Amino acid sequence: MAKSKGDCRFSEKSITASDWFYKAVPLINTDPKKAIEYLDNAIKLQPNYASAYNNKGAAYLNLNQYQRAIEEFNKAISFKQDFSDAYNNRAVVYFNQGNNELGCRDAKKCCELGACATLEAAKVKGLCH
Repeated sequence: MAKSKGDCRFSEKSITASDWFYKAVPLINTDPKKAIEYLDNAIKLQPNYASAYNNKGAAYLNLNQYQRAIEEFNKAISFKQDFSDAYNNRAVVYFNQGNNELGCRDAKKCCELGACATLEAAKVKGLCH
């Protein structure tokens, strides 16, 4: 059988890290395990992909796997020290675990980077000063 240009089994280009990342985004809340699989593919192609680690952490958060989520947020921050989303997400995990001290620390860092909603909500709840 001859390969035709329109045959969908043959790709014109390789799938990029970005392609895997954007394929995972809509699945983070609905199918976090599949999102993690896709994000792992993105990370294999681009090991320093901070946003992929952040979203992988969010998927683990949705699975209530808090320690794994923290590990992924830590990796995201290690590659991008001013990554407010990763600090925010890690704060949420810490608050969910009842670790208000670390949650407030990350919420404050996130606010220093320009995103203060989590810190303000934590102050209203009396979790941070």
